[in-house]
Amino acid sequence: MFKVGKLFSGLLLLAILVAYLNACVRLGVKRFPDHEMLRFDDTAVGQTRAYKEYKTLVPGERARISYLLWRMEYSNLNFWRNGATYTGREGAGWLRWKMRKFYPDVRTADEFISRAASRSEKSMVPYRVSCPQYGCFHELSRVLEDELKVLVEFEQEQEKISLAAAETAASPPKAHMLQAPLPAVVTSPIPETTLEASPGIALTTNPNPSPAPTTEGEIKGEISGLDHLVKKVPEKDPAVV
Repeated sequence: MFKVGKLFSGLLLLAILVAYLNACVRLGVKRFPDHEMLRFDDTAVGQTRAYKEYKTLVPGERARISYLLWRMEYSNLNFWRNGATYTGREGAGWLRWKMRKFYPDVRTADEFISRAASRSEKSMVPYRVSCPQYGCFHELSRVLEDELKVLVEFEQEQEKISLAAAETAASPPKAHMLQAPLPAVVTSPIPETTLEASPGIALTTNPNPSPAPTTEGEIKGEISGLDHLVKKVPEKDPAVV
């Protein structure tokens, strides 16, 4: 009789717990509609600690599973399993142990979510995460699915950026980029009447120049007229050696 009463009390407590969780889930759905993304936090993928560690791994599905576990481990949300509350680090550690123990054959991130991270194998109750700031619960599988979707979209955007940069680097420069403009040449007009030959001396053009000498007599006359410009050197005294 005592065992029957104890079993009945246990079933009653379990029913109350399930009803409480369902009420919290309904409250959460009102706060977070199905079309909105559910994530552990609003940090951009590339800025998360989980992504920095994810980049050190070989790309693939196993790396994505590790990313999801890191996101859960570094979050501030509580992990609910069979009525007990755990931290994100404890919950991620439990799922790692469960993967090694029961699902070593899991190969993809989607398979990890649906098989290992969806519900308890003991009670078949879904795993949940609580949001203290909103006072609501959400199924862990839903949060992990949205985290995986955001990661895949981010990787696709990064791949597009890398391909565009590679195409730009490989393409030859265009013709208009090879033709450098010629430098502009600035010329200053030269005065027609006066040219500076040396300080204090101005050379002016004669508007009525005289005709050039043609005969021998005229040439000698021109030369004799320049004798005053030639500096005469005194002859040396033959007595002075």
